[in-house]
Amino acid sequence: PTGFYDSRQQEFLFQYLPAITDAFGKELITPARTSRKMPRVQISQRMFKTFTIPIRIVILAHEGCHWFLNTRSQKTADLCGIRQYLDYGFPKIEAVYAATKIFSNNPELVGAAQVERTKDIIKFIEQYTTKAT
Repeated sequence: PTGFYDSRQQEFLFQYLPAITDAFGKELITPARTSRKMPRVQISQRMFKTFTIPIRIVILAHEGCHWFLNTRSQKTADLCGIRQYLDYGFPKIEAVYAATKIFSNNPELVGAAQVERTKDIIKFIEQYTTKAT
């Protein structure tokens, strides 16, 4: 159910919402976002319900990297989150699927930046796989 949830070590407060909205009540297209002022992650229930568990892990790892690395950079958070995800042994294909699925939910908004992020993720996974063997 929607509501507030603490992480096990109480590092994060998760706010599980029906949908993430802006100050005017308009639904945002992000599945999750992290506050820059405190370790709080807002999660869109509507969007999360459509994702596999591994994709949810990729998203939450990405958000955690924004906080722990204190970065606004999507690429930095993407690659940090993917590394954590892969280090735990989750399937590589789901990491690729995470980027493509999230961006494909709103194809009218996909531009060069999202295509480049996806390419960066795929390249990182390929390099990670090469190093692991």
